[in-house]
Amino acid sequence: MRDEVVIMEMIRRGDDDGFRYISDIYSPMIRGIIRKVYVKTGDFRLDYDDLYQEGLLALSRAVRLFDQNGQGSIDRYVYVAVKRSIIRKAVYYRKLYEHEQLSLDRDIFTDSSILFLNSARSIEDPKNRFRLKELKKALLALFESLDPLEKEILQLKREGHSYRDIADLLGCSTKKIDNLLQKVRKKIRKVCEGYY
Repeated sequence: MRDEVVIMEMIRRGDDDGFRYISDIYSPMIRGIIRKVYVKTGDFRLDYDDLYQEGLLALSRAVRLFDQNGQGSIDRYVYVAVKRSIIRKAVYYRKLYEHEQLSLDRDIFTDSSILFLNSARSIEDPKNRFRLKELKKALLALFESLDPLEKEILQLKREGHSYRDIADLLGCSTKKIDNLLQKVRKKIRKVCEGYY
């Protein structure tokens, strides 16, 4: 306990050696919490390194804020603080992925657009390059399977036309255009989900 008090004082004064020492001690705990978050959520799009960084930041805050008078064990305090912080970050990432907007204003069949859709993956990894090629094939197959009206609306949208312009060109309501584009977006998302 005496060593912990000395190390916490070093960290509070901004000593990097103290933080390196304490982070080495708590690193296995942080990694264990991240593994549990992965298993519990089943969402492997979460970035491990970002969650680990969040755990280290939470560790730093917990050590700086810990008060030996009345807060119990430093280990328990750090565990709870780090766990809450990592879970909060994981929830943030999941919401970000769930509400990620899919723009049809760009050509979704170019490599850069597919990278945008599949941004959690690194193009440098050969497995991810293979998955990117497979995703591109799947999106091209999807485009071929669209009915003629969906293809035409998608093409006009990719050319930069507004919903009103498309509706006027095709002689239908903007609501119909919106519904068909939402349907296409849903199909694209469904295809992309298999490659995350």
